[in-house]
Amino acid sequence: TGPATQPLYTALTAAMPAKQGDAEGFRERLKGFGMTPTQDPEVLWNFEKFLIGRDGRVAARFAPTTEPGDPALVAAIEAELAK
Repeated sequence: TGPATQPLYTALTAAMPAKQGDAEGFRERLKGFGMTPTQDPEVLWNFEKFLIGRDGRVAARFAPTTEPGDPALVAAIEAELAK
């Protein structure tokens, strides 16, 4: 994050600035640990998920709190696979 952001993440966050999921709740948890969380469009934390479509575009972005089996994530993956 910040000025040293890798070009891949600069492109991903520019293509999809907003996250699905409970990013605000996670920001509050980080603050509880005395940390200063990033603001959108920056990557919030490890395990943030970007879904890339077959066409190479960013199809969706999910907060770090989104579990791999989350129905919204699974539905987004299935929708992209069906294209």
